[in-house]
Amino acid sequence: MSWLNLFTRSTRIEKDPVCGMDVDAARTNLSKEYEGKRYHFCAPSCLKAFEANPGEFLSVKAEGHPADDRRGHRQAHTCD
Repeated sequence: MSWLNLFTRSTRIEKDPVCGMDVDAARTNLSKEYEGKRYHFCAPSCLKAFEANPGEFLSVKAEGHPADDRRGHRQAHTCD
């Protein structure tokens, strides 16, 4: 791949449903399809957490990001 391709390659930024980080869906190989939608992850630990309980991370979508606690404070999550 030439250096020019690094700048012209398409990107598709999505939010990791576990930690909320931006993920380039065109470049990651960490993804999972759930109920007809593909979700992308920043790290294997986020993918593993999602696979264990997808509903935990998708059920609070209307209320805010799943990494936020009920008071709106960000919970500690370490992506590795």
